[in-house]
Amino acid sequence: MEQFEEETRMSYMTSWERRGREKGFQEGFQQGIQEILETRFGEVENSLMNSVKEINEISRLKTLLRQATTVNSLQEFQSLLQS
Repeated sequence: MEQFEEETRMSYMTSWERRGREKGFQEGFQQGIQEILETRFGEVENSLMNSVKEINEISRLKTLLRQATTVNSLQEFQSLLQS
């Protein structure tokens, strides 16, 4: 019984750890977007990437990452970014 309790016990995550984890996700999505766009379209303007880096909402970044794989141009991505 003790072994079961030990295995199922959830670890506690402090607010600092949670914020660090979220920040890591944000940076990962932001870098992923940049790499996809650079691979598909070449150099990406700093202003475009600065706009991406201002986004803190993980669900929005996840959506943009997916869209980066399907847009036809950087201009199209810019339009999606502004909407």
